[in-house]
Amino acid sequence: MKNLVFTLFLALFPLGVFSQSLDEVLAKHFEAINQEKITTQNSLTIKGKLYQAGQQFPFKMCQERPLKFRLDIIFQGLSIIQAFDGKQGWSVNPLAGDDTPQPASEDQVASLKVQADIDGALWNWKEKGYSAELLPNEKIEDIDCYTVFLKSEEGNEFKIYIDTESFLTIMQTSTGSTPQGPMTINLYPSDFRAVDGMKYAFSIDAKVDGNVIYSMKYDSIEFNTKFDDDYFEMPE
Repeated sequence: MKNLVFTLFLALFPLGVFSQSLDEVLAKHFEAINQEKITTQNSLTIKGKLYQAGQQFPFKMCQERPLKFRLDIIFQGLSIIQAFDGKQGWSVNPLAGDDTPQPASEDQVASLKVQADIDGALWNWKEKGYSAELLPNEKIEDIDCYTVFLKSEEGNEFKIYIDTESFLTIMQTSTGSTPQGPMTINLYPSDFRAVDGMKYAFSIDAKVDGNVIYSMKYDSIEFNTKFDDDYFEMPE
């Protein structure tokens, strides 16, 4: 009799009722960071410092709709640049012995598109050509997390781990191709702060195989800066 009652209970209330759906998790995540207000910002400018191999380098990272991106890192007076103008990606790397702008590869363009997205990949993921799936929960450093799996049209894969209590992202993994072969990078955002009512991480650690390869610390985040028309374009 007990088994019969239990079976009827399951039939009336499927197991899915007791778990969060992908849409529900994302809705709470968007609420936690005030995604609706983020979508009203036309541009984003972040200034801070990048830490690598015991050294620190000032940087400025800019995003502008639609899908424009530029990162400037100052190293011993030299400017290292990565940029995307919405169609073409390019870079300048004087450390490689050439200070002339170079066009980005197809794989680099795919990565730059992700970085250029002010709203983040989770917002309107279907319209952006991603496939998405809510995987079983995992623990990240003793924190229970929802696990969202994304795959881009180019085949790049991401896992985004969302704290089940705060609904903030505490880790993101990305897998893509490099000249050395496939590589998975884990990003650990922390030090979340409200900026004009929107929630942003002011610290990010990047790890490969458990080792920190670089860290980024933000000093300031500004919105709706106006850029010159050619700021994101590759110089001739």
